[in-house]
Amino acid sequence: MTAFLAAFTLIAQPAGDPTLHDTVAALDAAMFEAFNSCDGEGYGAFLAEDIEFYHDADGLNQDRDSLIEAVNTTICGNFRRQLTPGSMEVWPVPGYGAIETGWHAFVNYGADAPHGQGRFLLIWRQDADGWKVTRIVSYDHGPFDGAGH
Repeated sequence: MTAFLAAFTLIAQPAGDPTLHDTVAALDAAMFEAFNSCDGEGYGAFLAEDIEFYHDADGLNQDRDSLIEAVNTTICGNFRRQLTPGSMEVWPVPGYGAIETGWHAFVNYGADAPHGQGRFLLIWRQDADGWKVTRIVSYDHGPFDGAGH
């Protein structure tokens, strides 16, 4: 029973590496600064060549160039992404990188309040080329409810 409780405790508690959390938070901020600034190439610099983007409304996208183009055209001037304060969690993936989860809201340009929100999960890989996102899962989209998940 003691081994079970010890194992459960390890699973139930986040790893709590503040350095890793700060690193991923800075990467997230820089990646979405490019996203929000219509800089598709800057956004694309954070995406691995073998990116997989899973979206609960749009399906699977495995084309890095189309994601860059979407930032330059479809997203540009329409809305911006806003991380929900306090929602980001970062988990280490030993020998690979990190998992980032959280909530984000979407704000139409010219508006003061978000129009929608959703959850996200990013898988970050760290290698000789630095940090790159290999998987994006964007889900649970809906109208902004102000709860600040």
